[in-house]
Amino acid sequence: MSFKFWRPWQPRNKLRASRTQPDLARIAWSGRTRRNCRRTTTPAVVDEPVVQVPAEASTFCRETLGLALDEWQATLVDDAGKRKAVLGARQCGKSTAVAGMAVHRMLTNPECKVIVVAASSRQSALLVEKCKWMLRKAGIHRVSGDGANAHSVLLGNGSTIIALPCSAPTIRGFTADLLVMDEAAYIPDVVYAAARPMLAATQGDLVVMSSAHEPVGFFWELMTQAASGWVKRLVKGRDVPRFTAEFLAEERRALGQEAFSREYECEFADVGSGVFQRPMIVKALREDVTPLFP
Repeated sequence: MSFKFWRPWQPRNKLRASRTQPDLARIAWSGRTRRNCRRTTTPAVVDEPVVQVPAEASTFCRETLGLALDEWQATLVDDAGKRKAVLGARQCGKSTAVAGMAVHRMLTNPECKVIVVAASSRQSALLVEKCKWMLRKAGIHRVSGDGANAHSVLLGNGSTIIALPCSAPTIRGFTADLLVMDEAAYIPDVVYAAARPMLAATQGDLVVMSSAHEPVGFFWELMTQAASGWVKRLVKGRDVPRFTAEFLAEERRALGQEAFSREYECEFADVGSGVFQRPMIVKALREDVTPLFP
């Protein structure tokens, strides 16, 4: 017995006989022409090997992943605070520490949702790729996405990590148990305001990290003003054991003092994007002048 069915890219008057019907559970056809049709499949969750995960994230990073954590990194990943902020020199290990913390959270908490927002899609994708590398180091070699997001990971216990772009309109709708904001000094305030409600339903954790940039924006205010409930870390270039004095001296000569202070000494400074520099504006302000319009 045979069945006749019409394919969208064929004219109706050319029906082809077939002995089996198409597997509609796995393949969905949309559009009226073959050019507009696309094939969508549901991602398969593969049973993963049992990984012995230590209770402490720092122990997991050192023993399971083989990472040589600095003291500030170990303190950061083990801290139980729900709001963490890191202002660090370039290449000091901010992303490595937070990625290890995220992977540990995903393995120890089933159905944990980790969202990564960065100043660009490529930067958020880099942190997800680092998490994939750590999962393979932990013994989970078949790492797949969630089927809906280009840069994502879906584990067998239901935990996910998703990289999102730096766009306030398009990151709405996500819920997070852990929200990570990388290079936060370059993220606009409107994106920060759109991302924070992701934690409303879960009462989740927020981690913001960045090198220094201009003295403006939520990250600058957070790191330079008192903020209740936040655990802050300041990591300068001289605090990183991997940076030698000779390397830092070479960078100072090559970059100049202003750029070196921003990239390695965590000092916020103007980068020439405005007509008047901030120090000039601050010097021009006076509190003893009577306002024209009281």
